[in-house]
Formats: sequence, C-alpha cells, structure tokens
Amino acid sequence: MICIDKHSRDPWFNLAADEYVLKQKTDDVFMLWESAECIVVGKHQLPQMEIDLQIIDREGVPLIRRISGGGTVYHGPGNINFSFITNESGDKINFKKFLIPIQMYLSELGVKVDITSKSNLTINGLKISGNAASVYHNRSLHHGTLLFSSDTQRLNALLKKSFQNYETKAVHSNRTEVTTISNNLSGEISSGFFFNGLKKKVFDYFEIQDEIAFTEEEQSVILKLSEEKYKTFAWNFGYSPDYQIHCNTDLHGENVYFLLQIKQGRVNTVISGDGRKLELIAILKNNLIQVPHLRKHILEVLLPFQSRLSENENEFNKLINNIL
Repeated sequence: MICIDKHSRDPWFNLAADEYVLKQKTDDVFMLWESAECIVVGKHQLPQMEIDLQIIDREGVPLIRRISGGGTVYHGPGNINFSFITNESGDKINFKKFLIPIQMYLSELGVKVDITSKSNLTINGLKISGNAASVYHNRSLHHGTLLFSSDTQRLNALLKKSFQNYETKAVHSNRTEVTTISNNLSGEISSGFFFNGLKKKVFDYFEIQDEIAFTEEEQSVILKLSEEKYKTFAWNFGYSPDYQIHCNTDLHGENVYFLLQIKQGRVNTVISGDGRKLELIAILKNNLIQVPHLRKHILEVLLPFQSRLSENENEFNKLINNIL
C-alpha cells in the first residue's frame, strides 16, 4: 500500500480523486485529507429529501454527490476524511478491516471507540464517523469521515431535512446524534497533531513505505473529472432516483391537487387530480416540464404567472413550497 497526498482542500477535486484512484490506478492506496465546507450525499440518494436546499443555498455551501452508497455527511473545518482503495479478491466490502487502525489510534489517545452498524465509529453511542464503499471490478473504495473538532451545531443545521414527503426508492440517511473526538479527549490536542498521529498509525499498521503526490498529468485528469462530473447538475441532482410529489394547495381561494413526477432531476409530468382550476394546472404543465426541480428554476418560470396562479404573495409562496 502507498499513500497519496492530495494536496487539496477542494471538495470536488477530492471526491474526483477517489474515483480516479479507484478506476485508473492499480496500487493499494491510502489517502488522508480535508475539504472545504460542503454537504456530500450518497450515490443513490435524493438531495431534496435529505437536506433543506434553501439553507445551504443561503449559506453558500455546495452539495456534491459521491460514487459510494450510504447517507449524507458534512465535510468542513474540524472534519478529517480518509480513503482506502485496494485490490480485493475476496470480500470486497469490509469496513472493519480499515476501521481497526483508527479505533486503535483513538484508544491510544484514551478514547474508547466502538464499531457499530458495520460502518460507524461511535463514542458512548454517539457517532464520530460515517463510512461508505464502492466497488469497481476487483477494486474497492472505503472512505469515511472523522468528526475531530467539527461545529456540531452547524452540522445539524446544515443537515436539516426538508419538510416535503417524496415518493421514491432513494436511500434514506439514518440520522443519529453525533459528538466530536476532541470533546472526548482528556487533554487538548490540535487537529494537525491528530491528523499526523493517525497517518503514522495507518502507515505502521499497513506497513506503508511510500508517500507520493499526483503527477501534473494525473491532477489534470482529476480536475477535468471534477468539472465534467462532480460540479454538474446532471450528476448532483440528475442522477437521483425518480420521485413524485403530491401537491395540495390553495389557488385563488380554492384547494387544488396535482401530482408532479420528477425524472433525472427535472419535472417530467404534471398530473391534475381533479377537474377544478384546470386553466391553472395548464400553466404548470406548459411551463414546468423539463425544468430542474430546484427553487431558483421553479421560481424563474412561474414568477411571470404569479397573479394568474394566486390571489396574493402568501398563496404563491405556498404553491412554490408545495412544488418543492
């Protein structure tokens, strides 16, 4: 096994680098890294169901989909990420294999950590690490987070779920209460000290001898992947499983029901559930089809019809909230 230093806090680059190493390299690789603040959703999740997109839009926090399964996690200050990409001939998903040295290192720091639900690390039942995996041919990616000194109040605020109920086969996150490693240490240590100590422990445990960096050519390929995949609507929202929304709202003082079906992140069908206000449903049908199912896009196409759709601003806002 070798270690690759990503030399990057760019979250799109870091997630693209995991995919690049998994699919393009043949070495067993360990990477320990940190990213700027972002929300990372699992490969088979529906972002709209996992978080309140209005909150992260307002805070300027990017949302990025990763290639592994599992639930939604927070990356940012005080959070340390690790990746193991290995060639496996037998059991291709084995979280414990890679969590044991982390558990051992925390034990050396006086922190008793349990491996729970196969892929989580917990302290007294509170989560400090979530993990996910992806398999490509004979290669496996195991990566995860470590909440060393993260702002848990901000984490919880950013991971606040949307009020809307969606009909979908998307994977749901299993939200549990979290804590940080630093809050469970007997003394104070820096994030850098913890980072370097964990790195040394993994080096010793897996007998890692070499640490390298990506070549300029590899960096170029990874940057291209981050731009063409990880920063795109098609990947972050369009890859979501199909879903539908039942909408009940008042339009010009009368309750109206309609159904939205969303495919590849865009409104695919608007179905009226009754014969009332058909002229208003027609406005929705004529203007929402193929529009990205995101607030800014929905508002952009419906604002010109606000007075035709609703009696007042409050009624119009309720319509938008129902659609989303």
